[in-house]
Amino acid sequence: MRAEGVLAVLVGLCLAMPAGGAAVELPLPDLVGEYAPSANERVVMIQLPALPEAIHGAWLRLSGVAEVAQIACDEGGVGPWPSHIRALMPDDQGRIWSVERLMESAGAYAWTAAFATRPSEPADWSFLLDGQAELTLHAGLGAIPLGCVVQYEPTVWIQEAVFILDADFPVPAEASTWGRIKALFR
Repeated sequence: MRAEGVLAVLVGLCLAMPAGGAAVELPLPDLVGEYAPSANERVVMIQLPALPEAIHGAWLRLSGVAEVAQIACDEGGVGPWPSHIRALMPDDQGRIWSVERLMESAGAYAWTAAFATRPSEPADWSFLLDGQAELTLHAGLGAIPLGCVVQYEPTVWIQEAVFILDADFPVPAEASTWGRIKALFR
């Protein structure tokens, strides 16, 4: 290859700003703690480390300890009722992106779930391209069937909360002179 060809390739590489796809994990310490019947919802702002070029998906990872409720029903007596954890992110198109999980039994839990919107709506992550989003997390009593009364409301403890984003972030290119590039190959 001639010197001009090498020069053209090196200049092209130096000027290019390729995107780097990566799964970024953002701890959400403001969501950690006790979700008791009287205070079962928290709102946080997610701030991405950089502005993404493209977004492929988002997940929420939670771990902690959950209790279950106790309900009494007209038909069926007294029994346990699952705790409910739900995270919501509204977008600028009026859609709600959500993650939900029923905690069927008391004890420790750990799970990761993908945010989704209604299947009939197109998946469009453009609302996160500005680098931030609002997330609301509710943990505690879920919907109770008709004819039932709550005898004991559960408490949910969240010990870890992490927002995971699979996105392409721009990789900054460092400006270099031709002399510095040549020195790399000596």
